[in-house]
Amino acid sequence: MHCRLSGQTVCWRADTFADIAGPDKLGLDEFVRQYLRATQDTRQVVTDEAAPYFGVHVKESSLVPIDGSARISAARYEDWLKKVAVRV
Repeated sequence: MHCRLSGQTVCWRADTFADIAGPDKLGLDEFVRQYLRATQDTRQVVTDEAAPYFGVHVKESSLVPIDGSARISAARYEDWLKKVAVRV
């Protein structure tokens, strides 16, 4: 399998997992806020620390790469959004 990620081609076997991340360490709520700003969407994000993620309560560190094994792109989320976000 081949995947194009911010100017890099990364490859891994289909029966394995690969952690792919950027340098930004943000909560899902902040990713959505930045997306809404980039697309000039005026909706507000309300953070609920007790809300489950697909039915499961997660810690702040649950959805981030671990053990230094992730392939980290140099592309920052905000910069990537400026290139790809479609304004509504």
